[in-house]
Amino acid sequence: MNYRFRLGRYAGSAAGLLLLRPRILDQWSTDIMENGERKQPIEYPSAGIWNEMTEISLPDRYVVDEIPPPVSANTGVLSYSSKTEVDGALVRYSRRLEVKNVRIPLEQLGELKKFYRQLAADERARIVLKPR
Repeated sequence: MNYRFRLGRYAGSAAGLLLLRPRILDQWSTDIMENGERKQPIEYPSAGIWNEMTEISLPDRYVVDEIPPPVSANTGVLSYSSKTEVDGALVRYSRRLEVKNVRIPLEQLGELKKFYRQLAADERARIVLKPR
């Protein structure tokens, strides 16, 4: 699916800079690991691959000052990657999540917690724009 839309006031400002999240549509991280100790394995509804690419046209008066670093995380059962690229006045953010197995045993929950923390940090990352 392809969407095209304008988001007014999507960016926040701080000290003359604009801050914006490149991820717009969906949140893939989860608090499944943050609600106390689990006693049962985790089961996902299905295996699959989810891809997202977002293109953001920069405001005329701004240029990119900072972009989030690329992220790569892999548990063997789940893998995630993302990257942000700048092409003139266009910022491209792409990410990919793959669920390879629907059941994650209790022994792998520590690794899974680390994985979701990396994913959540990437979802919170911001692009910093500065005035020309």
